[in-house]
Amino acid sequence: RDRRALAALAAALPAHGVPAAAPPADDADDVAWTALARRLLEVFAPRSLRAARRDALVARTRPLAPAIAAMVPRHRRYLALQRALVDAARGAEHAPVIVPRTPYTIRVGVTAPEVALLRERLLLEGYGDPNVTGRLRTYFDPRLKRALWAWEKDHGLPVTVVLDPLTRQRLNAPLPSQVAPIALALARWRELDLRDDGGRYVLVHLNDQRLMAETDGVADVAMDVIIGRPTEVDATPAVSAPLIAVVAHPDWRVPRRIVEESLQPRAAGVPEVLMDEGYEVEVTAAGEWRVRLPPGPSNPLGELKFILRGTAGVYLHDTNRRDLFQQPARALSHGCVRVASPRELAAWVLTERRPALAEALDGPALVRFDLDRPLAAHLVYQTLSVAPDGRLLSHRDVYGRDPEALATLDVSGVAEALRDAATPASSSPPAATPPSDAQGSASGLVR
Repeated sequence: RDRRALAALAAALPAHGVPAAAPPADDADDVAWTALARRLLEVFAPRSLRAARRDALVARTRPLAPAIAAMVPRHRRYLALQRALVDAARGAEHAPVIVPRTPYTIRVGVTAPEVALLRERLLLEGYGDPNVTGRLRTYFDPRLKRALWAWEKDHGLPVTVVLDPLTRQRLNAPLPSQVAPIALALARWRELDLRDDGGRYVLVHLNDQRLMAETDGVADVAMDVIIGRPTEVDATPAVSAPLIAVVAHPDWRVPRRIVEESLQPRAAGVPEVLMDEGYEVEVTAAGEWRVRLPPGPSNPLGELKFILRGTAGVYLHDTNRRDLFQQPARALSHGCVRVASPRELAAWVLTERRPALAEALDGPALVRFDLDRPLAAHLVYQTLSVAPDGRLLSHRDVYGRDPEALATLDVSGVAEALRDAATPASSSPPAATPPSDAQGSASGLVR
């Protein structure tokens, strides 16, 4: 029975954007089946389950298939990407749709054959209403207007809602296969510890620069964030980590790198310059500067800090530069995540201790609230997400990671396997309820 279940998991790999793994023969020995189990763990185990622990699991666990199946993500965002993968694989069979030039402008209210072509082309990417039929297909109605508006916006074009030359050029460009990018998005989700929508957790979508605090898959809080700058040392990591404490009126113990790269040059090597700005500076016998900034209006951590365990000094916090949230591109920090509504997030995290939080914020002193039960926090790097209506959304590759990741990704046979299947694979996702996110970003935030 365990071998049959392992074989089923292997056969379903294309639904996860991974080439299928051929199971051993029925009469193969345990070594061959153990090798298959190791391959499945390479695919489904989160990054936190390191190789040594995976080896121990294989050695000590029987049956193996249930343990591996429990690692397969079942949260709605993953399931939505699986459905998008099937659509992308089958969409490769579509012939290209070309929208020709016209002597007249294609806009709202126009009736023309080219309108039907525009409608068909947008539907290839999931934009528009597929139920428009007959002569109505040639009429540029409000439904098509909304579809073109969303398409232009999601593709970074000026939103003209008119078939202008630039829009026509982009529409007529070859439609790239999305199989590999979706497979990469699925792989990135599997690296995290998020496996289902149950419980309370914080999700930060680095590429969309948005944070959501969710309970059982429903967004209770959503806000903009500022993330790390696009440099090797400042990039915010994609990681799952427990949120263990909230600090009101935090002090800032300045990391050595920031001291050496920013504060010391600014002070021209004179500690008193920083002291005049409110910093506390201790110079060790070895000449190292240890710098602390007490709580206050000039503290860049603002009035609240959210501590994550095991993230090498990366945490969530308020900021004294709220003007930066007005910028559309907000990769501006040294690696931490600055949140736009820290009080709202703190009240959500400290649900049972809101009065104490309010009292602490009213005073000037540093107060730390340790969580009895740490909350899961997931910082995700995703350049593709799925909107509630099924549209595939693109997000800026802030740190330029996609080209290298896609170059090493093996999706051989994935599209063919999904196209050849009469129905989605047995492990492919059932219909899932779209996430509730009335406060989410306009772009759809990793739905």
